[in-house]
Amino acid sequence: MSDINNILNGNDFGINLSTCTFLGKGTSGQVYLMPDGKVIKIFYNGDQCKNEYEILQAVNGDKHFPEAYGCKGNSMIREYISGIKLRKYIRQNDLSRNLSINLIELIEDFKRVGFKRINMRCNHIYVQQDENLRVIDPRAHFTMDVPYPKLLFRGLKKLGVLSDFMLVLKETRPVLYEEWRKIL
Repeated sequence: MSDINNILNGNDFGINLSTCTFLGKGTSGQVYLMPDGKVIKIFYNGDQCKNEYEILQAVNGDKHFPEAYGCKGNSMIREYISGIKLRKYIRQNDLSRNLSINLIELIEDFKRVGFKRINMRCNHIYVQQDENLRVIDPRAHFTMDVPYPKLLFRGLKKLGVLSDFMLVLKETRPVLYEEWRKIL
């Protein structure tokens, strides 16, 4: 269960959080940027920490995911991912053909690494300056079966760009387009 004292008093690595920059918190924990440029994520639940760490270890070296450096108890140290959240990026810049193709390649990469959960939230996808994509907070990707990017589609629909994405999908991956068109 949640160990709020672990967060308030530091973490399992013994890092002094007063020397770190608070980046944010979510449903699974809080994230801090350390002086060395790495991130420490302190989870409310040790099992979630272990699960995310194992996923990152399994995809180690993949260009879309942060490198995980260590895990102890409720804490994990991993690479810092900069960029702009996908939702914010699309609001500011719209959805380009290049970004659509990069999203398609990200989804294909999820399949290639063996994920059963081909699903991600727009807020967990960071767009880099060159429109390459990085993903944070992978959860249950090897255990939960979601064979299409349901949350991504929902996010793109709310942003009013799902039809644009589907046009690029149809042009570049017609078989995948036919498969997903039936789901939508």
